[in-house]
Amino acid sequence: MPQSGIDNVGEAAAAAAASAAAATSTPAQPERRRRRRRRGFGLLTFTAIYLVVLVYPPIRIAGLVLENWSPGPLELLAIIVLPLLGRTLHDYWPGLVTRRISVIATTWLGICFVGVAVLVPFEITYLALWSVGSSSVLTDTGAAWIPLVLLVGLSCYALFNALHARVKNVRIDTHGRVKPTRLAQISDAHLGSREPNYFKRVIRRIKDLAPDYLLITGDLIDSTDVVHHLDCLGELDMPVYYVTGNHERYAGLDPILAKLESVGVQLLRNRTETRDDIQFIGIDDAEARDTVRNGLASLDVDPDRFSILLYHRPDGFEDAAEAGVDLMLSGHTHNGQIVPFNLFVKRMYPRIKGMYTLGDARLHVSAGTGTWGPVMRLGSYCEITLVELT
Repeated sequence: MPQSGIDNVGEAAAAAAASAAAATSTPAQPERRRRRRRRGFGLLTFTAIYLVVLVYPPIRIAGLVLENWSPGPLELLAIIVLPLLGRTLHDYWPGLVTRRISVIATTWLGICFVGVAVLVPFEITYLALWSVGSSSVLTDTGAAWIPLVLLVGLSCYALFNALHARVKNVRIDTHGRVKPTRLAQISDAHLGSREPNYFKRVIRRIKDLAPDYLLITGDLIDSTDVVHHLDCLGELDMPVYYVTGNHERYAGLDPILAKLESVGVQLLRNRTETRDDIQFIGIDDAEARDTVRNGLASLDVDPDRFSILLYHRPDGFEDAAEAGVDLMLSGHTHNGQIVPFNLFVKRMYPRIKGMYTLGDARLHVSAGTGTWGPVMRLGSYCEITLVELT
C-alpha cells in the first residue's frame, strides 16, 4: 500500500506492485483468511471452555462458602495455569513423577467438570429466585453449601467408580452359524493414564473369565514409557487380537506394536484372519469418517463365516453392514466418562454405547475398560465386555 510522504512516481510503482501481487495471490488469500478464522475460533472456543470448566467452578463454590472472598492475582494465576502446566509436563518430560503430576492435574479437571454439573442447576435455581427477589434464600442460609457437599460426594463416588471394571454380558444368536464361542472385548484401557496395577487386575479378570478369544479395540496404551507393563498379555492362554486406536498413534506406534508382537498378540492391521468358523477383520484407526468403507473395499468379507470387524471408533457401521459384516466391535467414546460430557460426545457419536442393529448386522460400542484424563467415572462405568455367540 502507498504511504503518505512518498512521491507520485513511488506511489504509482507501489500501486502497480500491489496490484500484481494481488493478482497472483488472490486465490490463496481467502483460504489463508479462512484458516486464520478457524484457528481464531478454535482458540476462542478452547479458552471459553477452559475458563468455564476450570476457573468458574472453584471460584464460584469458594465464593459461596467463604464470606467476602475473592481470588487475588496469585490465586487466580494458580487456578488458571497450574492444571494446564501439570497436564502437559509428562508430554515433554515423560517419567513416573511427571505422570503422577499429570494424573493429579487431570483429576482436578474431572472435579471441576463435576463442579459444572453441580453448579448448573444451582445457578438456574438462583436466577429463578433472583427474578422474584428471593435469591437471598440460597446465599443467606446453609443452602450455599449444597454445591460443595454435592461436589465432594459426587467426586468421591466418581473416583471410586473408576477403580473397578464390571463385566458386561452380551449374547448373540448366530442361528447355528458358529459353535458356542465366548469373546472378551476390552477397549480404551489407557495404560499410562491408568496405573499398571489396574491393567494387571483387568488381565487377571479376563483369565478368570476364560474366553475363547480376547479382542482389543484400540487405546490400549497411551504412553511408550510403560510398554513393559504389557508383558502380562503374554500370560493369557487364548488368542489375542488387537487394532490400533488414536492414542497409540499419538504416543508412537512402533515401540507399542513391537512389544505387543513380542508377547504373542496378533495385530490386525487392515487384514483378516480366519479361525474355524469366524473371520476376524481389523482396520487401523484414522480420523476420516470413510475409513471403514475404504478399508473393507480392499479386504474380502467371507460370506461363509461369521465375520467380526474390530475398529476403534463407532464410525462406518452402515458401510460394515453393507459389506456383509455380522458383528462390529468398537469403543473410543467412554460413554462420555463424566456427565454431562456424554451429551457432547453423543452429538459426535450417536452410537455412544451398547448394542445397535442394522439389518442382520450388529455393532457393540464398549463404554471403555479404563479412563483417560481424570481417573473418574460419573454416569458411566469401566467395562469388560463378554460376548457369547450361540
